[in-house]
Formats: sequence, structure tokens, C-alpha cells
Amino acid sequence: MLGSTALIAGARSCQNNQPVDIGTNREQLSGLDMSRRSGRGFINTQEVLEKLSFGRAGAVQVMRSAKIGSPQYRTAMHLSEAIDDMVEKLTGDRTHFHDKPASTAPRYNPLKR
Repeated sequence: MLGSTALIAGARSCQNNQPVDIGTNREQLSGLDMSRRSGRGFINTQEVLEKLSFGRAGAVQVMRSAKIGSPQYRTAMHLSEAIDDMVEKLTGDRTHFHDKPASTAPRYNPLKR
């Protein structure tokens, strides 16, 4: 279909076999052969959340065992933040995977000081 023209990630070939950057801009997509549908557009949120929970659990495990401030700790922290960002996009709740309190909050006694 494209001959010997190599495609690079994120690029497609148009009629003159030149790589074209695929953006979200419709003008950029106008010269491409768009006859096939990709099947994208549907996200199985429950399946994605299950997989993200394993990734976040691994990142938390690394943060528990690595020295605070080490490259491993910082990378695991960035990973857990990225997972939280994705979860927020999917559910609207950034704290979806955060630990919940085990019991009710302590009662405030106004008579006690």
C-alpha cells in the first residue's frame, strides 16, 4: 500500500507518500485515506479501572520500600499521580483508589478540652 515508505509513530502517508503528522485538527486529516474505521471510541471503564488498580498498587509498593526522595520513589510517585489523573478523567473522582477510612471519624466532644 505504501511501498517502501516507512511510517513513523504518529504519522501516516498521504497521496504523495510523505509522512503527515496526525493531529486532532480536521484540516490535517483531510488528505488521508479515512475509509476504514478504527473501532476506537468505546472505553470499558470497569476493565480499565481494574488494570489501573494493579499499576497503582505496584507504584505504592515501590514508594513504601524505596528511600524517600530516591529516583525510584519519585518515579513511582509520578506514576501514581498519572494514574490518579486518568482515573479522574474516567470517573470524575481523583481519589477513587485512595484508601478510605476504616471506621467513622472520631466524635467531637464540645465539653472536653
